Amino acid sequence: MHRRLLQGLATAAAAFAIAAAPASAEAQCSAGFTLTSYAGGSSCFRITSGSTSWSIANAEATSLGGWLAAIGSAAENAAARSFMDGLIGGSQFHIGFTDAASEGAFVWSNGQAVTYTNWNLGEPNDVNNEDVTEMLSTGAWNDIQDSPNTIRYGLIETAAVSTVPEPATVGLLGAGLAVLGVAARRRRRAVA
Repeated sequence: MHRRLLQGLATAAAAFAIAAAPASAEAQCSAGFTLTSYAGGSSCFRITSGSTSWSIANAEATSLGGWLAAIGSAAENAAARSFMDGLIGGSQFHIGFTDAASEGAFVWSNGQAVTYTNWNLGEPNDVNNEDVTEMLSTGAWNDIQDSPNTIRYGLIETAAVSTVPEPATVGLLGAGLAVLGVAARRRRRAVA
């Protein structure tokens, strides 16, 4: 009888622990960033403090622990455009795509692999030594100069951090051990 009681308690405790465990991780952003989800992922976005050249926007992004947005998919591109539309309407803005190190070889300023591009028709064209990239109101990209004459807001990005809330299993373990202890004590008394 005690064995059945213990097995029943163990089964109930295991079922409760599984039900109490979180189903999935929750994404969070650093203070000042907004979590933006899209098909295939999520990013933390914020806008630069003002309209500046690409290099100043990039420096601000770095100082905040982020980078100018590195777009890895059409879904992320649409999410970035939508995020900025809510802040600056259809205005163009800086993203982190540059070929300043090697003309024609665009890379993301944060080192992310290039898996997606969305150049506007005829771009990049390097007119007047254009080494950085803006996103247009259509979501398409255009190369521009990094100069005081091409000031834009920048889209700063950081990775969303997954956090898993602590499950209630520690409390359940303690309760389960207490129940087992009581059952074992009763068993010893019954035998004696």
